[in-house]
Amino acid sequence: MTLVMSLLYVGVGIKHFTNIDFFLVIVPPYIPYPELMVYTSGLFEIVLGVLLVPRKTRKYGALGLLVLLIAVFPVNIS
Repeated sequence: MTLVMSLLYVGVGIKHFTNIDFFLVIVPPYIPYPELMVYTSGLFEIVLGVLLVPRKTRKYGALGLLVLLIAVFPVNIS
């Protein structure tokens, strides 16, 4: 299950770079530098998704993803 979650987060993170327009339309106007924010959140998804795989870093990856999901929650609502 952890490998599946890792692949999903890494895959979506890569999509932030390959299909930025999909993510830009959901960024609210009050967020500064929307392109940078999309790229940054994609990078974090990739890195944290990879951290889910090794047992030693799994907890850090999971906690990081939890924080990331909370941080981007307002964007998903708008």
